[in-house]
Amino acid sequence: MAVVQRRLMAGTGWKMNNDAAGTARYGAAIRAGLGIGPEAAVAALLDLFVLPPFTSLHAAQAAFRGTPVAIGAQNVHWDESGAWTGEISAPMLAEAGCRYVALAHSERLTHFSESYPLVRLKVNVALRHGITPVLCLGETADEREAGQADAVLATQVRTALAD
Repeated sequence: MAVVQRRLMAGTGWKMNNDAAGTARYGAAIRAGLGIGPEAAVAALLDLFVLPPFTSLHAAQAAFRGTPVAIGAQNVHWDESGAWTGEISAPMLAEAGCRYVALAHSERLTHFSESYPLVRLKVNVALRHGITPVLCLGETADEREAGQADAVLATQVRTALAD
């Protein structure tokens, strides 16, 4: 049996916070606070990433250049191009230097009516473009209280990773 080695990941999603100037300040604070440089010992232990708003991706690339902190996105569209006003594609994210993308965040599921079959399409497009999906999972309080948490999470994983 092959042994799969996994690295721990640590990242932060900025939601709708930090414009380009705020991103530069935040990046400088993280670099100073953690002593992050190209040879940082933390890089040997963790894959570090930040998920800024789309408008701050380039500022984040500049702020973390030369560090082990990777850049990711907070969402991606399942299509690679097309008439999708306000959306962003995996090729665009790859071009911006994104290595990660958060998918299935509870806010996307609740407020934008996303589903795990749709998330599966997003997982697939991210992987096709060399972007690592950060798959969010979770159950509601009612599901947890009813003892359904494990079944709900298993269904989410099976659906999102079906392909």
